[in-house]
Amino acid sequence: MIIEKIEIGSFGKLDIMTLELSEGVNIIRGANESGKSTICSFICFIFYGLPSSDKTKYISWNTSSCRGTITFRNDDGIKYRAEREVICTTNADGKTQYRERAVVYNAETNELVFKGPQIGEHFFGVPENVFNSTVYIRQLDGTKIG
Repeated sequence: MIIEKIEIGSFGKLDIMTLELSEGVNIIRGANESGKSTICSFICFIFYGLPSSDKTKYISWNTSSCRGTITFRNDDGIKYRAEREVICTTNADGKTQYRERAVVYNAETNELVFKGPQIGEHFFGVPENVFNSTVYIRQLDGTKIG
């Protein structure tokens, strides 16, 4: 898989952001708390959704939703556009509800090619835990030198 473009509508502290990526290794760098880890979480969100424990962490206070798209080219050489949105609402009883929409289009023809929450499993053939443990080189938590 080659990710070509990331478009974040709202996700955590990030709003209206577009990243154009090149083939090969892309390095995202920036100051502490600038959103680097949030971008990695966004990629996982598009392909696998949000775990229940992370919904309040990534749903924007401004929009009561998290949403965005990733344009990628899979091993079949076809360019796809994956879209996901989670909207937070309150029902008549005052309970929080989440509505989720996840779809994938052929990016060149706009034809719907997949609809459902497990985009990553469908396109890459791996569950979320395998994706998370093999795709990213990330900061190691709790490590000590010496």
